[in-house]
Amino acid sequence: MHEKTAVTGLLFTIFFLGLIRKAATTDQCNGPRQIPIQGNMLKGHIYETRWVRSGYAECLFICREEKVCQSFNFVVKESKCEFNNRTKEACSPEDFVFDRHRLYVKLDVSRVPLGSIPELPATSCQEINKNEGKKLDSGKYWMSLSGTIVHVYCNMSTDPVFNPCSLDETVSERGLHTQSSLRSHRLLFVRRNIDECKSESHDCHVNANCINTLGSYNCSCWSGYNGNGTICTDIDECTTKTDNCDVNAACTNTVGSHVCACKFGSSGDGITCYAPWSFTTNGQGRFGSIQTFTVPKTTRYRIRAWGARGGTHSINYGSPKTYYGGKGAYKEGTFTLNKGTVLNIVAGQRGGDSVEVNGGRSTTLTAAQLGLSVEDNAGTGGGGGSFVYTTSNVLLLAAGGGGGASNGYNGVDGQAGTSGSSSVGSVSSYVRSGGTGGSPGQCNSAGASYHGGVGAGWLGQGCSRAGASHGERGGSRAQGWVGGRAGQMNSGYNGGPSPGAVGGFGGGGGGSEDMGASGGGGGYSGGGSGTHSNQAGGGGGSYCSGSNCSGVSGGNSNDNGFVKIE
Repeated sequence: MHEKTAVTGLLFTIFFLGLIRKAATTDQCNGPRQIPIQGNMLKGHIYETRWVRSGYAECLFICREEKVCQSFNFVVKESKCEFNNRTKEACSPEDFVFDRHRLYVKLDVSRVPLGSIPELPATSCQEINKNEGKKLDSGKYWMSLSGTIVHVYCNMSTDPVFNPCSLDETVSERGLHTQSSLRSHRLLFVRRNIDECKSESHDCHVNANCINTLGSYNCSCWSGYNGNGTICTDIDECTTKTDNCDVNAACTNTVGSHVCACKFGSSGDGITCYAPWSFTTNGQGRFGSIQTFTVPKTTRYRIRAWGARGGTHSINYGSPKTYYGGKGAYKEGTFTLNKGTVLNIVAGQRGGDSVEVNGGRSTTLTAAQLGLSVEDNAGTGGGGGSFVYTTSNVLLLAAGGGGGASNGYNGVDGQAGTSGSSSVGSVSSYVRSGGTGGSPGQCNSAGASYHGGVGAGWLGQGCSRAGASHGERGGSRAQGWVGGRAGQMNSGYNGGPSPGAVGGFGGGGGGSEDMGASGGGGGYSGGGSGTHSNQAGGGGGSYCSGSNCSGVSGGNSNDNGFVKIE
């Protein structure tokens, strides 16, 4: 196979050298016409392309076999022939251009003259003279007139000189006579510029625009690319720092463009990113402030909320024991918010610990500072819930607070579901249920021993307490989410430091004094609170009105609640 290719190539080389020798000896006036012109090409007249193995000598052989071939370009690196139906002499100098990867060869030996056959029509009499390099005799020639091939008479002595390749669309009167017309008849015809862009005979890059011009064309690389139009390379906007991404966005280069994506923890379209807004509380106890947030841009936001923990109960009657308040719930969702919308933000606060000193006394010192224990059956406050809602009171998100701890029992965690949980304790008949559907915990006003305060719900607060020794109900939206008060001997400065066993801001119920129950957590639905001692508070429920909602019961490991908007 390789020997056959080598022999073929050798034969073409010998054949081509022979042609050059013949051209050099038979055309002394104009020089050796078939010697290649390196670094140039004729554009706009290519009618066929072929790949060869034996160099441009094989192109010359093929061109001689083609009736319409007048010249050819040879692409050196690709060993490719581009056959033209005109010579460079027939057209304007703008068509004969520099190209270091090509060479141009005009066929003189055995070339079929322009206009001599219908397969090779001319567009004017003068074009025939230019292509042939001399003035021919008057006679009939084949012409392409407005797309129709006709056999017409050319008066070579009167036809004015003009260049058809440089005209866009010119209506001209020429000395041409159709075979069927009278010799005196003047024929009106149209010359059209070749649109290389439409005919795809241009050499623009695949990522460039081809723009047709009078007698030629221009190549322009697309936006996002660099180059001269024939060679276009992608611009890496990320590396060159020409991207339009926000400082809080990651830039990823793509072919011809780039993509911006906000970094984790911020939100937006990548061109504009917003850092997450966090809403926390530095306070403690039953009072807090309702914060506000104004939506900066109409888009989708992820809102996350964490409820607060219930109070802790620590005693030391010979052996220390500690029971922990229930953890606040975690809830999140995605919301489409309009620019300018104002949201109310409630970050729940932790429920108060039991502080009543064993034996009961008014003091600002803790039981530990006095060398004593807290009363073994004193209650603790429920944790406040966290809420996000509009100024027109449309609830978007709520995360329930945890219930307060009691002797022998940890508080119940805030719930991921909408319902609050029941209190938990040693006697089932002392248990009271949590609220459902946005209601507070079950009404609790028992007079025997001391009940705890129930957690508030979105729709309202629970029953009033039976007396000052009992824990107070947590406040709902109408009460500004204030937490419930503790039983009086379990309050600040009545057996220990402020604030005592109050319910946390966010609707947490207060804990009773000794021999009573602990408060329920605030939330979408309030947590329940027991009627007697050894009853830990129930956790508040949670809520989400957006999309992609999810939650975790007891998902907050921190004491206080908080809210994030991303």
